[in-house]
Amino acid sequence: MWSRKFIVSERIAKMYPDLRIGIVIGESLLNNEKDERLEKLTREAEERIREFFSSNDLQEHPHIKAWRNAYKSFGVKPKKYRPSCEALIRRVLKGEKIPMINLAVNCYLLAELEFLLPCGGYDIESIDGDIFLRYSNGNEEFLPIKGKDIEYTKPGEIIYSDNSKVLTRRWNFRDSDLAKITVNTRNIVLFSEAPYTTITTETLSNFVRRLSELLREYCKGEVRYEIINVKDKLEYQF
Repeated sequence: MWSRKFIVSERIAKMYPDLRIGIVIGESLLNNEKDERLEKLTREAEERIREFFSSNDLQEHPHIKAWRNAYKSFGVKPKKYRPSCEALIRRVLKGEKIPMINLAVNCYLLAELEFLLPCGGYDIESIDGDIFLRYSNGNEEFLPIKGKDIEYTKPGEIIYSDNSKVLTRRWNFRDSDLAKITVNTRNIVLFSEAPYTTITTETLSNFVRRLSELLREYCKGEVRYEIINVKDKLEYQF
């Protein structure tokens, strides 16, 4: 059985003193089946997104605005690199359907649509040691999901990493192909963050609770969650 830590760098905590991170851990999941009920919920969530933003400006939503500001704060242009949740919603608003990838991934994509918060994560068996949220010194190799070519991080870019590789670039922009959740994945860890108080702790709590419920319903297994506030602690063992 694995035992790992999630560690937030002190520099990140100093830059984002209101940062809270929701962590969801799923163990012994069944992720290799399909479920029409989950697809139905996803299509309904897509329609609600289209209806809501037919009369509301996406960029003015407090969650979207918070993440755009977060990206700008570490030198990333959000028009060029969309925060993950915004990118997902823009696809829906263009009329695209969210693809049914696997149960665990589609559970968190559904939760993203319902709460307008970002989420991403990894197959724990693909993780080398602990997981870190930190600034990159630059020039670290990264292979994006479905990518064919190695990318290299920029100095000062916020990343998730383990002991040997970059797991996510630009905080939550894109995850690594080397730790992606597949139909064969049984143990996962997911992260959703609230960098500013415009995303409330209550909202983040409701998000991880809902995501946990979805995983229990569709993937079975054991699911638990935690919210850490960098004002209180920078490490979490899971």
